[in-house]
Amino acid sequence: MFHLYFFLYYNRLYDDVYPKHKQTKSGKARFKDASVNPIKTKEEGQKLLDSAIKVPGKTYLVQCYEKKVIIFRSSNDGYYHAYEEKQPVDFVPKEAWKQWKAEGLLTDKEIRKLKKQKVNKE
Repeated sequence: MFHLYFFLYYNRLYDDVYPKHKQTKSGKARFKDASVNPIKTKEEGQKLLDSAIKVPGKTYLVQCYEKKVIIFRSSNDGYYHAYEEKQPVDFVPKEAWKQWKAEGLLTDKEIRKLKKQKVNKE
């Protein structure tokens, strides 16, 4: 049992079939208030998860993918599922924005635009 715990704790596993954020034919997530997971392949998702940034004091991780902020949340079974965060200013720490800029993933203009995004409540 210890070996399984050690493996799951230190090796995050990406779940690409988590139903809540799966895209339907209409292009929306299966659940009304959920965002779609924009990651195209399981391999790509695992690579992004492996380099995701742990948010201090929180249970989720953040990552930048195709100019979008991705949240990885644990499914409590050793797997992490992903979705696009539509209001990233509330979830991303300053250090992550700085890192993404330094890595060339986002420009200052793109960061400002993402920070201004608001969720439209219909």
